[in-house]
Formats: sequence, structure tokens, C-alpha cells
Amino acid sequence: MLAGWYAYSVGIDDGLQYAPLSQLERDVREKNLEYSPTKQQLELLPNVLKLAGWEGDGTIKYFVLPPYFAADEAGATFWFPTFFVKQENDGSGFVAALRPLGISVEMTI
Repeated sequence: MLAGWYAYSVGIDDGLQYAPLSQLERDVREKNLEYSPTKQQLELLPNVLKLAGWEGDGTIKYFVLPPYFAADEAGATFWFPTFFVKQENDGSGFVAALRPLGISVEMTI
């Protein structure tokens, strides 16, 4: 784990609706998302994804995962942003979040 991030190399459905990172601050404020990254954590995001195997090509975007992917110690669930990049040269997908995800993990940083 690097600076609180969890990163994964995954096969992921291209049908998910992604948003540009420029929209994140507004969505966090308007949708009251939990586990949103600080500015410093966002600056580390490309390095986190590279440690998971990303080669640096493609555009990092985000999507919001529904509550059944995460619960706190008291069992409360919440929506939270998850970051994704699809590598252009081979189509590999990489995901990073500030919460562990309920998916098969190839690498956790």
C-alpha cells in the first residue's frame, strides 16, 4: 500500500461510465462521496497505478462504486470514487481506490 492506495490490475467492462478527473472535486462536494483523495494522494495516483503494472499511456478517469463494495467497521455503506486507466498499447485495465475492493486482486500496493 502506498499513501493509503490499493491498486489492482483487472479485466474491466468498458461499459462503465467514467468521468474526467477535472470533475472529481465537484462530485465529491455535491454527492458527498466518502474516501475521496487529498490533493497529495491524487498527485501520487500515477505512480500507484504504475506500481500495479500500468505503463503510463492512457487517461486516468474515475467512476463511483456503489455501497455494496465497501462498508466501514459499523457496517455502514457508502459511495466512493475509484480511479481507472486503460492502457492504450494492450488494453489492460488498472484500478486504484482508497478502500480495498471486493474483487480478485493481482497486486495490492
